Amino acid sequence: MPELAFFCTVTAAQIMGIPLPPRLAATSATAAGSVGTPAPLHVGTPAPLRALRAAGTVGHKLQVGEGDVRDWSGLRLATPTRTWCDLAGVLDLEDLVAAGDYLVHHNHPLCSPAELQAGITCHPGRRGRGRLLEAFPLLNDRAESPPESIIRVTVVRAGIEGLCANVPIADARGIVFARADLCFPAHRVIFEYQGDYHRSEPGRWRKDRTRIARLAAAGWHVVEIAADELRDRRMLLRLIQDTLALYPARSSNGSETPFIP
Repeated sequence: MPELAFFCTVTAAQIMGIPLPPRLAATSATAAGSVGTPAPLHVGTPAPLRALRAAGTVGHKLQVGEGDVRDWSGLRLATPTRTWCDLAGVLDLEDLVAAGDYLVHHNHPLCSPAELQAGITCHPGRRGRGRLLEAFPLLNDRAESPPESIIRVTVVRAGIEGLCANVPIADARGIVFARADLCFPAHRVIFEYQGDYHRSEPGRWRKDRTRIARLAAAGWHVVEIAADELRDRRMLLRLIQDTLALYPARSSNGSETPFIP
């Protein structure tokens, strides 16, 4: 690589561990149709230098501001803030929020919300700016996984109210035995993402079944969401709407309030 070149966009995200959708994450391991062949690396060069043209790379000629590039364990790459701004050109809104949630997570922040906001301001003409402005208010530093972020954003964009995150669940004796990542307390409905590892690990599968049984005994209906629903956002929204319609919200006096999609 030239001295001033640096890893950017998808490659920078992979190096930093920023979650990407399968269509992008997969290309970081192998090129399509060429199992075992590394996918191209995304390499940026600061303008006015020409974009890098070399085998195994995708070159990007970028306007680079002060502080846009940093050292990461001996590698030159775009900063977390710059990478998030660049990803707005290749990610949809939900995946962009999931990436941002990861960056500002309270337990392991790679940057702050203020830094992301400043990054948007510093690059007013960037591709995907409109998506960045829409995504920023939706970020949540308590999101625990990309699927949780995607479900949350789908609900918010649809204008559905009443969603709560990380809610402690108690049994009839008042003992907290679970925490709901995403739920509608008024409907007594919990939405949970179940990855393939939940069924491939026998011990995890048994614990999940016991947990769901206890939630049902406590009066909660659990809806498990898989990867197919996440890939089809319209299907995901319809699932959420149909479930809330089936389990009407209850007011403080016990009366039911119908859900109207």
